[in-house]
Amino acid sequence: MNKTSIAAIIIIVLAAAAGGYFLLSGHKTTPASTIQNGNTGNQTPSNNQSLGSQMPPMSQTPGTLPSSSLPPTTPPTTIPPSTTPPRTTPPPATPPPAPQPVSITIQNFAFSPGSATIKAGTKVTWTNQDSVPHQIASDNSSAVSFLSNPLSTGQSFSFTFTTSGTFPYHCAIHPFMTSTIIVTQ
Repeated sequence: MNKTSIAAIIIIVLAAAAGGYFLLSGHKTTPASTIQNGNTGNQTPSNNQSLGSQMPPMSQTPGTLPSSSLPPTTPPTTIPPSTTPPRTTPPPATPPPAPQPVSITIQNFAFSPGSATIKAGTKVTWTNQDSVPHQIASDNSSAVSFLSNPLSTGQSFSFTFTTSGTFPYHCAIHPFMTSTIIVTQ
């Protein structure tokens, strides 16, 4: 066998594997079933016909396989759109609630409660329940300064502490009356 014959056989075998017929230009046409039955394609056709005349008519363009021998095709796969949710801006942070005001009562020549711990931004209100006047004043050593007018019975004075620290205070009329406000963040 020469190289051309081997190449022709390989091509015919490939065509047979595809399930169709193969045409070689300038060579006899061999049905794929002949090769699949073990024949080499060198047989002489019966009734003086060429091997090409045993093929059914082909409706395709020369050089293509019949559509029945093509594998089924599947539609192209489409890539779904991104499932990543759109970016959303988080809602603005809600400011922390304002601290609840604190009340201090002045009664029996004392502050009640005796000292108070509060958060920065808290409003403190002193109310005089004694029958004598009192005057709320920050100590000289205090980092913040506050001073009320003299408070008669039932009158109040308020001050908002905005910075953290320890703030001692007293009654300016009765200096033995002392207390402390402790402010935290």
